[in-house]
Amino acid sequence: MAKLEHVKQPDISLYINGEFVPSEAGATFENYNPFTNETVNLVQEGRKSDIEKAVAAARDAFDNGPWRTMKLSERLAYIYKIADLIDEEVENIAYLESLDTGLPIKQTRNMVARASENFRFYARMVDSRLIGEAYQ
Repeated sequence: MAKLEHVKQPDISLYINGEFVPSEAGATFENYNPFTNETVNLVQEGRKSDIEKAVAAARDAFDNGPWRTMKLSERLAYIYKIADLIDEEVENIAYLESLDTGLPIKQTRNMVARASENFRFYARMVDSRLIGEAYQ
């Protein structure tokens, strides 16, 4: 199995209002690989105040951000870009998911590939104007 240091490590901070920030309490917890019981990384322990900040930021972004007024073609470009970025990082994401869940790497690779395909599938549905109709 590859060594953890060979994989890009995720930021352990909370992501609120477009920034990586520590939890207000400064508390973290260890994330363990259930297969080996080794520490994968430290994760910020978000508390109620962190959640309230995140919800307020999300609400503001929804109400006042560019997404609401963005053209459909621009929205779809972002959704396809997410899928492309996932595809570029399949090995890293799959490895970290394997460490996090204890699942075999082959299975997590398939899960990651499916995640990017889900973004493309729903983008195609929207682009085809199939929302609200039965889709087969």
